[in-house]
Amino acid sequence: MPYLSQKVTSWINFSIILALALFCIVNGALILTRQQPAVIFSVLYSQECGTNQTCKLEFDVKDSTTEPVAIYYILQNFVHNAKDYERARVLKQLKGTSITVDEAIKCNPHITNFQMNANTSWNGTVLNGNDVASPCGLQAKNPFTDAFSLAGPAGNLTLRRSGFVKRFEREPQSASIQWIDPLNEPFQIWMHNSIGKDLRKLYGTIDSGLPAGHYTLSISNTYSYQTNEQKQVELSIYRPNVENCFSLGILLVVSGGAILLTFGLQAYLKRSGRVVPTAN
Repeated sequence: MPYLSQKVTSWINFSIILALALFCIVNGALILTRQQPAVIFSVLYSQECGTNQTCKLEFDVKDSTTEPVAIYYILQNFVHNAKDYERARVLKQLKGTSITVDEAIKCNPHITNFQMNANTSWNGTVLNGNDVASPCGLQAKNPFTDAFSLAGPAGNLTLRRSGFVKRFEREPQSASIQWIDPLNEPFQIWMHNSIGKDLRKLYGTIDSGLPAGHYTLSISNTYSYQTNEQKQVELSIYRPNVENCFSLGILLVVSGGAILLTFGLQAYLKRSGRVVPTAN
């Protein structure tokens, strides 16, 4: 009886672990599958536009969609989470609290308004070049500057650029001391670090969707990039609730795989009569 009881317990444990692993893997795979955007149009515009500061690209939409369509800009081989970018900021400042020169050392060598090339505040007030810039740091100094607009069969389309995030706050007297409005959503999106070597950021959405027809994408091509980088623009169906789950999908798949691998290794060692190593 003790042997039978032990065997039943082992099968119960095996079933629970297997069910947990499969749950993680299946749900993670579903999330990652849905994470793949339904791309309508995508192009490396750094190649198509070259050095031209203005550029027009034409494409056709075969199937109408009533779902919101997002425009994303993608910087390939752009290490946006490298140390120089990741550390060159003071979160306290971005959350609306003034900082001292000592606290701004993380932004070095882009600490003062002069070093940030900031001459006026976002409402036009002249700034003191020796004051701590708000915000400071390399990442804030070099925000994405290219602009996009889209025209379709019925003319120019309305592009929404707000209502997506709210990560930062204004400092007291922000309008006269901060060179950019921290509530500016394109700036907030830019300042959010990305995972991996390619940076993919939301530019805006066309909430009315896109009817079938011929389209012209106009680009203001002003953002400087390195020779090993490429600039890409992508139009795809906008599904924010799905897109925010990418990290969760990866975590679930990896966790499920790790559970299966660990359990399988322990079962093999047990069946082969080997001792499973334990910490003292």
